[in-house]
Amino acid sequence: MTALFIQKVGIYGPRLIHDIGFGMLDCAAAYGSIGHESNGFLAYHEGGQAPSRGGVSWCQWTDARRRLFEAWCHQHGLALTSDAAGYGFLVHELTGSEAGAISAMRRHADLHGKVVAFTDEFERPRVKAIASREKWARLALSVLQPGHHEIVTPPPVRKVARKPVADRHRVGKHHHG
Repeated sequence: MTALFIQKVGIYGPRLIHDIGFGMLDCAAAYGSIGHESNGFLAYHEGGQAPSRGGVSWCQWTDARRRLFEAWCHQHGLALTSDAAGYGFLVHELTGSEAGAISAMRRHADLHGKVVAFTDEFERPRVKAIASREKWARLALSVLQPGHHEIVTPPPVRKVARKPVADRHRVGKHHHG
């Protein structure tokens, strides 16, 4: 369902623009790739994989990056399935080990080039599916920039039996400060 994607881009898109210093197209390109990876935020875990294998969360972090994501969540007291975990680790990577994705995106002026750059530099998938990622990016842009001149047709949502990404943020005790 694209409503969940629209909702999350509406909440976390402006935050990503602020936290990373992204332009509108950069943000839309990133969320386009994330939308493809997470099936519009409907999939926490990569379909067809054992629970201990495959990608997880917003960006479908896999292998060593999955282990880093899980350790980072534990260190910060975040539930693995929370939006706080998915968003937080995305920012953590973009401001650290994956900062090269930002530079790669900034070398392009158009949405297509930015989608390809984010896909190649940040996601590094086996199957690029650029057309799908670009459709999600156009939908993200329509959320971030209401009245955008393009007519946006939402990408088809793949029918898979996956757990949705939860909205709970923390596990265990809550710390207020």
